[in-house]
Amino acid sequence: MRKRYLLFMIVVLTPFMGMSRAFSTPGESLWQAETVTKATELTELTTEDVPVEPGKKLEISFSGQTTGDFTVERNARIRILNTSKVGSMLIVQLFDAQGQRLEEIKLPILTESLHEYGRVIYPPSEAAVLKIFLVAGTSGEVTVENLRVTQELEGVEAESVNPHPLFSYGDLNSYGYGGGFFERPDGKTVWNTRFTGQSSHFPVQGGESYELFGRGIGYAGKRSKILLQLFEEGARRPFHTIRLKMSPEGESMKVLLPEGAVSANFLGYYMIAEELKIMKSAESNPQK
Repeated sequence: MRKRYLLFMIVVLTPFMGMSRAFSTPGESLWQAETVTKATELTELTTEDVPVEPGKKLEISFSGQTTGDFTVERNARIRILNTSKVGSMLIVQLFDAQGQRLEEIKLPILTESLHEYGRVIYPPSEAAVLKIFLVAGTSGEVTVENLRVTQELEGVEAESVNPHPLFSYGDLNSYGYGGGFFERPDGKTVWNTRFTGQSSHFPVQGGESYELFGRGIGYAGKRSKILLQLFEEGARRPFHTIRLKMSPEGESMKVLLPEGAVSANFLGYYMIAEELKIMKSAESNPQK
């Protein structure tokens, strides 16, 4: 069945709908659409394929709002509900050079008021381009503006290998993590791993030195922990794990990753994490 793409209304704020660049400098958008877009059905926002470079983190950021029943203003349980089939969302799809879809990432839009949303990802190793779509929830209308795709990141995202070392987009974003998020009275968003939760995967190099940093607290005694899981090429199970040091003030440790490691992720048990970061180290022989 042929898909329908309906653009309900566009209010142009800049001379262009979308613009992509094959190369960008730090902080500059690889693609952006500084328009206000309102939609009631599936709508493609990218007017052309946006080129991506595998192995580099990529940030999708925008401001969004929606009508309907699946918002924090109308449903106090929205954070624990699965809204993937009924709620409004931005969808990012990544394709290889032959046009085969490799991955789909959904960013729920859960507020009646305008709210900032975002996700940092690593494109799959075979990815060549991405496309972005807007989906309105059942009996609702969704609005987005200031949509940006950035691949040359700045600040803590530039120095950190893993995406989202800090959870700066607030507690309405999932960040690609299992578990849950909540905002503390001081305004900082933290990750509650619950019984167990893990992050998305990110590339690492076996035989190289890294610095790990963890800030957070446990709530189940010795059962509380954060592990760095290491994977070999094509493996689904880790072949090595490293336990992070964690405290409310933050703890650092330097490690030498074993040969053969090509990707990693964080796995947590009964922890509330404020910051998790892995960085390339200049030190050649760290203490394990």
